[in-house]
Amino acid sequence: LIFAFFTVRKPDAYLRYRSGFKPALLLIALAFVVFFLPVIDITSHFNRQLSLPAPFKGIDRWIHDTETKNETVIMTVMQMKTTADLMITLLLVAVLPAIAEEFFFRGCMQSIFQRWTKNTHAAVWITAFLFSFLHFEFLGFVPRLLLGAALGYFFAWSGSIWPSVFAHFLNNAWAVLGLYMYQHHKIKGDPDSTELMFNHLWIYGIFIIICVLILTYYRQYAASKQLTYGKELD
Repeated sequence: LIFAFFTVRKPDAYLRYRSGFKPALLLIALAFVVFFLPVIDITSHFNRQLSLPAPFKGIDRWIHDTETKNETVIMTVMQMKTTADLMITLLLVAVLPAIAEEFFFRGCMQSIFQRWTKNTHAAVWITAFLFSFLHFEFLGFVPRLLLGAALGYFFAWSGSIWPSVFAHFLNNAWAVLGLYMYQHHKIKGDPDSTELMFNHLWIYGIFIIICVLILTYYRQYAASKQLTYGKELD
């Protein structure tokens, strides 16, 4: 907010948190997140199997050891024994990160790269790369990169920060709720398991295609409502 104020003197115009958008875009974002979950599943599975070449074995070992330690810390912090614990965890893991990260990455950084490159796709993917990289969780780099790109297009095509905030919240909240239900024996499958959800890889291909179609429809719907990105920054 401070950066946007000193940059253009109009934080709302820069970060797009007051820009109007059609509520239906939130429903489209919801549908995307639902169908994107298997995509996260398959990309995470293969991402975790990647390893660096022999000369970089030390770095590769450090990455895997760091991931293991981080997962241990996260699982300790996210022990939700009561409904109150669930609400607090949702606030800390889903609500606040969705707002803070989207304002920083999409509202601020993507706007900067949009101005520098004059290309929406370049701005979206550069920001998505930094979004994934700066989490410093490299075994989940690819799925987080793809999620970041989707959030970037939600922001760019709607002209508002809130669809990407909403989708980001849904993605994180789903993980929290899944873990809570698993801890309380409401579901059998561990949501943090690296096992694939389906036995046949072609099913994941269908989900990928559906996600692309949903993104395409999102863009068309936003365009039909004459919502554009970047006019106030030109």
